[in-house]
Amino acid sequence: MRHYVINACMLFLSFLRYHAMLCYAKPAITAVIRRNPAATCGNRYFSLRLQYLCIVRNNKPFLLTIKTVTIMIRYKLYQDKRTNSSTKGKWYARAVNEETYDTERLAQHMAEHNTPYSAGVIKGVLTDMINCIKELMLDGKNVKLDNLAIFSVGLQSKGAPTLKDFSVNTNVRGVRLRARATGKLSVNKLKEEITLKEFTGYGVEGEKA
Repeated sequence: MRHYVINACMLFLSFLRYHAMLCYAKPAITAVIRRNPAATCGNRYFSLRLQYLCIVRNNKPFLLTIKTVTIMIRYKLYQDKRTNSSTKGKWYARAVNEETYDTERLAQHMAEHNTPYSAGVIKGVLTDMINCIKELMLDGKNVKLDNLAIFSVGLQSKGAPTLKDFSVNTNVRGVRLRARATGKLSVNKLKEEITLKEFTGYGVEGEKA
């Protein structure tokens, strides 16, 4: 723990020194943002555009790289072939999800993002968070994780002809988890940030290859 505190302090001091340099030299500083749209990371899940912030201080320029991520969601087409469907024969898009990350893999992924915390520590925090979210939801609370979702408990039930006929055992079919997107993952925000691309290398009834 002491090691983590020291690293955090050093990082904060470095930020203060850099911020002070920019502030005190403000009259001598000019900045220009240069785009390089051809630079991409090559990852099939998202494209990466690089912006270069050119800061000139006392006629000596140096560059800071600003990463702008464009989220790429892949989709594939499918046809509704349900016999009794009112939309039978129509084509739709479906998002491609190839794999599932469990808590352990998520922790490992987070540990690789320039954090001083190990995958084990992160997994422990995530596990505690999951248990606490479950505890609060079962106590009738909504739990909001900013820019992710609002989690709550919902019921699946069928109607009873009269109030007297209603029975929990008969009319309540089950309990379910509800997750409503919020913040940067809300529908309107996602529409602004994502780019759709058709997934290649799959077949749709012999018409897509």
